[in-house]
Amino acid sequence: MTGESEKGEVELAKTLPLERETTVAEFYKFLMDKKSGARLFDPTGSALYIFTRPSRSFKAVLLYGRKGRNEIGTSFWELGFGLRTSSQDSAPQTIGRIVLQTEDPFFAELDFFFQENTIEKKGPIRGVPTIWKAELSFQNIRVSKRHKSGYRLEEIRLVRRIPEEQNIDSLETLQRFWKENS
Repeated sequence: MTGESEKGEVELAKTLPLERETTVAEFYKFLMDKKSGARLFDPTGSALYIFTRPSRSFKAVLLYGRKGRNEIGTSFWELGFGLRTSSQDSAPQTIGRIVLQTEDPFFAELDFFFQENTIEKKGPIRGVPTIWKAELSFQNIRVSKRHKSGYRLEEIRLVRRIPEEQNIDSLETLQRFWKENS
């Protein structure tokens, strides 16, 4: 599928709409303009190359969680995080969910946090005060009519916990990410 020339250029497969040899930088820019990752298999070297967009991050607050068990019997937490809509005083709006397994480093801390701080319980879902803040990263952002925030984030991950006194981001941050990508 791919072959390298002496100039360090890569010849692309016929499935891509480029008909000439191109540099690796041009190839990567082409993939990133598509707003999604790509997988490229090299049969000569039996290698699979995965090109992904660089992840972006934002600061959010924990809103609710649900503890459950998967089919093999291990526990997990499904967590909902939110961002401010615009002003500093506005209530946070849900932006995404993350599932943490028992082997995750934050699992025990969050388990204890929910035991001590649950203020509202609706079935298996537990609401907590908006004091547990974190930095989240995501791979891609898409506009969505289905989601109340107007955006759908793909491959969200919990990066680290941030101090309670640190401000969280607003939906304007996601709008800026979207404008940078469109």
